Amino acid sequence: MNLEFEAQKKFEDLKHSLQTNPTIRTPKQIKAIQSYMSSLLFFRNNIMPMGDEIIYKTCGLMEYENFSPNQYICKIGEPGDKFYVILKGIVKVLVNSPQDDNEEHEANRLSEGTAFGEYSLLNNQPRIASIQCLTDTELAVLTKVHYLNILGKIENKRIDEQVKFLRRFTIFAKWSKHLIVKINYFLKEKTLPRKSIIFREGDEANEIIFIKSGELEICKSVRTPSGKKLSYLRSFPPQQTADVAILGPGETVGEELMYSNKHLYTCKVYSYTATIMVMDKEDFFKRIRNEDSQNALISANEVREKIRNLRVKSLMMLKNGNCQEIEEKNCVSFERPRTRARQSVSVKSPVMTPSKKVTRYKALNQNDIQNIVSRSKIDIQSPVANVFHIKKDKNRSAYGSRGNDKITEQHYLWPIKIEQKKIYDRNGLFAIKRQSSESECNVSSYRV
Repeated sequence: MNLEFEAQKKFEDLKHSLQTNPTIRTPKQIKAIQSYMSSLLFFRNNIMPMGDEIIYKTCGLMEYENFSPNQYICKIGEPGDKFYVILKGIVKVLVNSPQDDNEEHEANRLSEGTAFGEYSLLNNQPRIASIQCLTDTELAVLTKVHYLNILGKIENKRIDEQVKFLRRFTIFAKWSKHLIVKINYFLKEKTLPRKSIIFREGDEANEIIFIKSGELEICKSVRTPSGKKLSYLRSFPPQQTADVAILGPGETVGEELMYSNKHLYTCKVYSYTATIMVMDKEDFFKRIRNEDSQNALISANEVREKIRNLRVKSLMMLKNGNCQEIEEKNCVSFERPRTRARQSVSVKSPVMTPSKKVTRYKALNQNDIQNIVSRSKIDIQSPVANVFHIKKDKNRSAYGSRGNDKITEQHYLWPIKIEQKKIYDRNGLFAIKRQSSESECNVSSYRV
């Protein structure tokens, strides 16, 4: 309650200061006007960046006016003599209809903090739009002389920059300054935060969007081959969104309204904030009647659509390929136990036949023994006596001892153990004894 009372008191002080003749206005009153006006959109964006001196001069020369509902503030064709800033209330902007110059058509609505009337003052031309009040409206007013002296050059530069910016769009590239300023009345400016949904795929296409600052993201829904379960715990989502494009300043969104009644994509804010200018579909077709402009927009949109469609197709192929691989893997893993169970029931038990026992040992020939001995660093001097001579060609440290030698000998011996045995019959044994009485019996089978 106290806040409302303070706001009302502040506004009453503003009215009293504006109603005071500028020639006798005190610095305190000018400061009160400056404090209130600095909170309005037009002052915050256009006047405050100019510096304190310009703000002080502007607030020192402004005056107060008020209008009733349905009352005209200015009309088309009248000479422009004032510049207006809305303090409170709502007004509508009326322009001539494209079909009939005598019929007026509502182009836009303006509310607290916005300004109008600058074009006719800067170009010394009649009013190009009528302004009619929808509610009780209170205004801060600058006369033409004061406006041109204080804000003229700066405002003219601002309008030139705005015209230059709009010419970056394909559709306005060849338009004159007068037409661009006139079409500017139909553009409604909005500032949106990150992740704000501007429109969704399938919504009715009833507006075209021009990006002023920030970035917008264009998405399209893609479907997987099937939505059946890929596991017992979860099912793969049948529909996902694919990021098609990210658009920046100077680009348009929603051109599909020229050939479709539905939006083909979902559009949302990608940057931290984004400022867009929106034009209604009805105003767009009424004002953009030039065939060259329409053809330029259509051809540019066709190129963009081809690129976007190719991107969507490639993304769908990637997503569907991954889904197919996951689906095949899961299907195989779930079918294996069923197949085994079916086989165990349907197949008759076979007759057991004796099979040859397979052992992991095999009989070694002389070459195998030589290969093993050569790898194990062992020399066999006598195949009968089983005498081993260790190769002691190792590096001896300066602090070495006999204990180290024993450890090394064991290290050479442990990987291999060879047992040699040979069995002879009685006749063979007597034959060997006759050949050499010093020979011994050895084994013919070896195991390593």
